[in-house]
Amino acid sequence: MGRIRLAEKNIAFGYIGQAATALMSFILRTVFIQNLAEQLLGINSLYTNVLSILSMAELGIGTALNFALYRPVADKDTEKVKSYMQMYRKAYNVIAIVVALIGLAIAPFLRYLIKKPGTITVGQMELYYFIFLFNTVSTYFVSYKYSLVNAQQKNYIQTNINTITKIITTLLQIIVVIVTKNFLLYLLTDMFVQLAQKFFVNWYLNKLYPFLKDRNVQPLSKAESGEVWTKTKALIFHKVGDVARLQTDSLIISSFIEVAVAGFVDNYVLVINAVSNFVNIIFNSVISGFGNLIATESKERQYQLFRVYRFFASWIYGYAVTGFWILLTPLVRLWLGDAWVLPFSAVALILTDLYFKGDRLVLSNFKTAAGVFEPDKYLALIQGAVNLVLSIWLVQKIGLPGIYVGTVVSGLIANVTKPFIIYRVCFDRKATSYFSDSMKYIVTVAAVIAVCTLISGRVLAQLNIGTFLLMAVIITVIFNGVFFLLFGRSEEFRYLVNMAGKKSRRIGGIRMAAANDQIMQEIAEEARRELCAIPAPAKIKDGLKTLAKKAAGRNVPPKDPIFWPAGLLLLGLWEAGDENTVAAYLDQWIARGTPVLRVDDAVTGYVLCRLYEATHKAEYRAAADQIWAYLDAAEKDADGALIYLPGRGNDYILADGIGQSAMFLSTYAAMTGTKEARELAERQLSAFWKNCFDDNTGLPYHAYDPKDHVKYGIIGWGRAVGWLLMGASCYLAAFAGDEENSEQRDCDSGGTARAVTADPDPLSKTAKAVTVDTAPLSKTEEQAGTYQSLKAAFRELAQNTLRCLRRDHLFSWQLEAVEGPCDTSATGMIAWSLLHARRAGIASDFTEDTAVEIETALLAQVNDGKVFGSLSECIDLAQHPQHYGNYPWGQGAVLAYLALLAMK
Repeated sequence: MGRIRLAEKNIAFGYIGQAATALMSFILRTVFIQNLAEQLLGINSLYTNVLSILSMAELGIGTALNFALYRPVADKDTEKVKSYMQMYRKAYNVIAIVVALIGLAIAPFLRYLIKKPGTITVGQMELYYFIFLFNTVSTYFVSYKYSLVNAQQKNYIQTNINTITKIITTLLQIIVVIVTKNFLLYLLTDMFVQLAQKFFVNWYLNKLYPFLKDRNVQPLSKAESGEVWTKTKALIFHKVGDVARLQTDSLIISSFIEVAVAGFVDNYVLVINAVSNFVNIIFNSVISGFGNLIATESKERQYQLFRVYRFFASWIYGYAVTGFWILLTPLVRLWLGDAWVLPFSAVALILTDLYFKGDRLVLSNFKTAAGVFEPDKYLALIQGAVNLVLSIWLVQKIGLPGIYVGTVVSGLIANVTKPFIIYRVCFDRKATSYFSDSMKYIVTVAAVIAVCTLISGRVLAQLNIGTFLLMAVIITVIFNGVFFLLFGRSEEFRYLVNMAGKKSRRIGGIRMAAANDQIMQEIAEEARRELCAIPAPAKIKDGLKTLAKKAAGRNVPPKDPIFWPAGLLLLGLWEAGDENTVAAYLDQWIARGTPVLRVDDAVTGYVLCRLYEATHKAEYRAAADQIWAYLDAAEKDADGALIYLPGRGNDYILADGIGQSAMFLSTYAAMTGTKEARELAERQLSAFWKNCFDDNTGLPYHAYDPKDHVKYGIIGWGRAVGWLLMGASCYLAAFAGDEENSEQRDCDSGGTARAVTADPDPLSKTAKAVTVDTAPLSKTEEQAGTYQSLKAAFRELAQNTLRCLRRDHLFSWQLEAVEGPCDTSATGMIAWSLLHARRAGIASDFTEDTAVEIETALLAQVNDGKVFGSLSECIDLAQHPQHYGNYPWGQGAVLAYLALLAMK
């Protein structure tokens, strides 16, 4: 399951869980206020803050280890994961002991932190505190295991467990409070349920990841553990600063004002968190996805998604703050009454910090995923110091609002400085655009708040549930309408709209977006029509030309029903699951005697092999044998590469023929065990990579002349690259299993197998030969070396190709062209190849995010089932008339890609 799918699942379960817990929390808080003293609510808030401060002992090692887990999890390196998890477990055991000792040491001083405790005795204060301390300490013995779940982007597992626990706890606490009105029993109920949850989590995650119980674990190398500790040292400053800034408000309120006011504030915080937690689900669900993104994709791609992430945060947080600004105090009045209302100045400062927190969340999440902790390690300390000094000074001058002045000012320090760090370290860019965007968003939100405030004066003059809901609707319409008008045409908005349209359902074994189901069916139907028109009826003019050529004694090849345009249409229909049409068409060709006329017919041969593997009909195997016999006997150059058009006065080797033949030869060899076919496929690909690449761009020419050693055609012609990638992907997919078995045989031999080492650029014109030790290689070992070389070459070409992907997520006819029309045929061929290889376990820079973006872009080129934007045929190696429209090769290639992507 890819990054987008996992993020969607995390978000979906997060919303369900948050909705349930928010509802239960409101009910519990209402019951609590009605049945227990207001000082107890303040103590509940205070102790939560105190224990958060004690969690500073964790010192950020969890964050550093989470970052370290992204790469081994992505690489499926179980042994390395075990090593990191062992380190994690040992560190958290030590942390639990440290927190327990510090927690016990400060217990005698609690009485000095609680101003005006009412009837609560010192003994009760300490007893309540010890229960909080036990809950916190016991968490460390289990919680580290969630890091592995989250590194795999399966945050929903933790969400679901916490949701169920929260519901059970809340229901029991409501009963206890109503029946007994006893705060101690209220706390003990939570403690016992939490303890049961921890036993369950330990059992469940051990079952989910049995290797966590392995005792045979290799310790991390000094370099690996050193990297973790280096990041942890930087995170210590972040942790201390964050605690001083974010976890001290209740402590200051309780110490300088009174403990009951901490409970008043906590009611507002409960409402804010109930909403902001919904928002945070989205942003926190993609952190591990960002870790994977940073580990696998380019900085340009990271920057593009960062801008989307930031735009979305500004929109959602702006909307939330606007709603709270107008409706938060009226909600508290409706819910609890006027006695629980805070001064608006304090509320306004809390909400100001909330808005800027949205920006900080984006910056911090991306920075954490990138493992960037060192450059700003002192920043959090500065923020914490500023917050404490300002808050303690101002609370004595102006009361409660003074605390939140310190919070806002200290937070803005990060809003101003972190963008410079992120843009310099992560993107190699200046942060100017970040701040210009910030001003646009701030001005927009402020203007909407001003307008809504004027309107609310009339609507909420008579406060009741009806006017409250009406004002909520007005805010929603005005805010989102203004944002849409101002930013609806931005790339960030369009990206979000595309992602929102990807809610999918399963149809006939193919997972298709519901909105695109009809389009896919129309594309397939058009492909059937175009296939039936091959070979097309000859026009009168073409017929006269044919007669003239025959009269002049020139050879006129017959119409070829399995020529490459037909092959691509057949491939598309096959991937779409239309076996009947594919079989019917090939049955007609077989009935004509299976004529094989060109190297290009190998594309159809590839589909033929797939059909035989599905049906095991002898006639399909016999037809595949015919294509193999043709290619085996075809004219070749000294390297064994197939000459594309023998008899035309040249011996050109074209990317078309290389890729087409490799598709068939590899699949046929794997299907039949014909080693000569595999060797011929390897010669095609190896020869072209050696003789026909441009050293500067890493992209191929269209063709080369093996006699004169001259390269011809366009560098990076889209369809030439597409053919090469298609051939290479089929080869790598066909023998991926053999390579795994070969590696296993090497391991089983006790490590005595000889090393096969490919040149870093193994198949370039200047590449050295594949080197081995002095002992002679077996045929299997030679093929293993060739496979690894071709895999490295494929990955390099994939990387060079993907860097040419345009901003509209399509490829140009000449890959490095960034303007002008796109070429949907090249895009479909390239995308199918990279996805095909990915499905076979061949890693490259082609990610699921990129796959979905290309899908969206291609679907936009479809009208009434016809795929437009395909480049016409080239006339010669250097002549590519810029005619774009609907052609069979575009129709087939795009259908093949879309159907393969949709398939589970």
